[in-house]
Amino acid sequence: MARGIAALIGLLAAVSLGVVVVITLLIAVIDPSGDDGGGHHPLLELWRNFLAAFDLQSVEVSGHASFLALRLVLALGGIFLVGALIGILATGLEGRLEELRKGRSLVVEQGHTVLLGWSEQVFAIIPELVEANTNQRRGRVAILAPKDKVEMGTNCAPRSAPLGTPGSSAAPATRWTPTTWGS
Repeated sequence: MARGIAALIGLLAAVSLGVVVVITLLIAVIDPSGDDGGGHHPLLELWRNFLAAFDLQSVEVSGHASFLALRLVLALGGIFLVGALIGILATGLEGRLEELRKGRSLVVEQGHTVLLGWSEQVFAIIPELVEANTNQRRGRVAILAPKDKVEMGTNCAPRSAPLGTPGSSAAPATRWTPTTWGS
């Protein structure tokens, strides 16, 4: 998990390929002549098993018990692997959204007024900066402090909510943004 989502997806792809190859080899050992008596072409059988693992609608239901048991194992493995892929993607997306919510991202915009640090004076300074930036089309006041962004937002919202709301009479185009540093 420390190497990121791409590494987990790569590992999951390798495991998926390994499962399909092992089942294909087992089918070739258990049923070397094939259902129609003509034998198995290895790449065609690999492709059929890949489809059997990840596209359950294309599975044929003919053959002897050991062949069907291997196909069942393959189908269950495919369901597990697809579920794991969905879980990895959802967890990664949730983690990235949490980082963005907490303000741990690069600020590439310009034209911000930046407040460095946090104290009780922030509540008096923000309205003055908003008032001073009323002539700016999209003026922003950003607070850069070693506090959690959510905590700063929670503290500032009740005291300056109308100031940061677009379309308000106080400052229609000026907002404040709490941002953290050190992470």
